Amino acid sequence: MWRVLFLLLVAGCARPTAEEIQRCASSVECTTEGRCSANKEGKCIATSRADCEKTNGCRTLGECNPENGKCAARDEDCATTNACKVLGHCSAVNGHCAAAKDTDCAKTDACRQSGACTAVSGRCAVGKDSDCASTFACKELGHCSARDGKCVIAKDADCKSQRRCVDWGWCSFDHGDCTVLSDSDCALNRRCKQDGHCAALLVAGNAQKSCVPGDKEHCRASAECKLRGHCALVSEKVGPPRCMPETDADCKQSDGCRNEGRCTFDKAIGNCVRKK
Repeated sequence: MWRVLFLLLVAGCARPTAEEIQRCASSVECTTEGRCSANKEGKCIATSRADCEKTNGCRTLGECNPENGKCAARDEDCATTNACKVLGHCSAVNGHCAAAKDTDCAKTDACRQSGACTAVSGRCAVGKDSDCASTFACKELGHCSARDGKCVIAKDADCKSQRRCVDWGWCSFDHGDCTVLSDSDCALNRRCKQDGHCAALLVAGNAQKSCVPGDKEHCRASAECKLRGHCALVSEKVGPPRCMPETDADCKQSDGCRNEGRCTFDKAIGNCVRKK
């Protein structure tokens, strides 16, 4: 009986030897995994934050705290890593940094640039249309719908919300991209009011329709008619028709005539000029 108690007492007071302590402190496991301390059985384990802070895993992955003999991550350590800033790995999950909630992903460049704003299985991904809405590709190109983890063009509404609709009339969805399909598309582009480019026509040499002046009424309703006398529809030998002055009357009704004296139509150059 006393012998058993003695053996248990000895076992409870067991300590690693100096050789075991030195072996763990100088081991590869110490540098790579933070297992720098020897337990009573002589096995190398991580027992302090100092052990873990020596490792690359602490510096790059946030695994800086000892748990059950190994280095593990906590939320506060994950928050300071580059992986948090770049990938959204800002929450500790089972001892590792991962993207556990949408707020982790919202901090990243990937969210702002490509719409990877939703936490899915520990990583940031495109999960819903609202993820795409604030991206450059949505505003500029119409990539505003979430499909299979990517922001893509999927409907007319995507095209109407992007810059090319306002600039060129590319306001309809067709075969995976935004394009000009009708006059109503052209009516939405700024050049309709400015230059009379209000009709969807297939211009020679182009694979798709473009917005161009369709008739003289488009020209007469344009800002350029009022400003510079570009009130007539003029056909070109090469390229689409344009709104240009065609008579002295076009020039005389313009602001260019009233403010700058450009009241005479010069047929040689096709524009309004000052009378010589």
